[in-house]
Amino acid sequence: MQDILLFLGLCGGALVLYILLITLLPRYLPATVVERPLQWAYQASGALILLAMLGSWSPWELRIRYPAAFSLLIVGCGLLGGMWAQLAVGSGRAWAQAHAWLTPFLVPFLIGWLTLRDNENEVVYQDERVRIELETWTGMLSETTNTRLTLYQTRALLFEQRMGNLHAGLLGPGANRNVDLSTKQGWAMIHRVKVNTDSLRGVAQTQTGEYPFVITNPKSGERLPPAPAAAPIKALPPPVDDNYVYNFVEEMPHLPGSHGKMPIEQAILSRLVLPRDGKEGRVFLRLEVDTVGNVRNLHIDRGLNANTDSAVLAAARHLPRLIPGRQHGRPVIVRLILGDLLVTKPKVRRDKTRRP
Repeated sequence: MQDILLFLGLCGGALVLYILLITLLPRYLPATVVERPLQWAYQASGALILLAMLGSWSPWELRIRYPAAFSLLIVGCGLLGGMWAQLAVGSGRAWAQAHAWLTPFLVPFLIGWLTLRDNENEVVYQDERVRIELETWTGMLSETTNTRLTLYQTRALLFEQRMGNLHAGLLGPGANRNVDLSTKQGWAMIHRVKVNTDSLRGVAQTQTGEYPFVITNPKSGERLPPAPAAAPIKALPPPVDDNYVYNFVEEMPHLPGSHGKMPIEQAILSRLVLPRDGKEGRVFLRLEVDTVGNVRNLHIDRGLNANTDSAVLAAARHLPRLIPGRQHGRPVIVRLILGDLLVTKPKVRRDKTRRP
């Protein structure tokens, strides 16, 4: 609802401002001085709009590089035509006046077009020669997040042409492995991009290193570029949050020399000292293993009684240091739920001695 109100407000404000300007400005302009400049400006802006539209519809797959400036040009052309039509006498006046009053009907479409262009993809890099956009989407079935980088090259100042999909992941001289060019944060460190349109290769540069890339999926009829042989492709692992607590990772925590939860549960039971009022039964214990293998944040999810639960927690705190869990090759914090802690009282062995 807020977006609709904002859209209507922008359209209404633009229309009111347009009508006020086209109605009031000609009253204060000297006709003999500004008539010719207004006519030339109106004709030049109209020719520029026609050129931009023909370029966008051409087989070269061009698109407007500056949509906001192009929208202002369309509205400004109508405004110039309306003012000139009120001051001029002669041929072209009727067409300019009709153009001026038809322009307000284009304002909602122009604002909608600008909104779609702004929300289409996120621009992660832009200079006078190239623009790189990052597209992110989530699969409907897999629910995995996917990204795609698209590179556009400037053509004739007004247009840009899609070159293809950018594939980064190479490490050049002085490159930092932690710079991930599949994210907006990674591109924030890039200060210059060089592209060879013939070989469809390029390099992204930081202050200290270089990151070569290739461009694939070009227009039909062009061959795909071979992968650069200067440096081996080393895919950067996805970022890992050091403070996030994982439930499942590629390599779960375990005791040295063993794997799985069972050895951990057996180690706890071997250290368990039951009080006199201890009860027998199954205990569910939840704990976390940090990045160095220490046990922390112990909690009984389902216990027996207060003294028995305290004894189980005390035994778990005396566990040796575990091998921490790992995700993408890096140690992470992992939560474990131990549900096979079967607490039993030690059996008292009574020796029957015979009297002599």
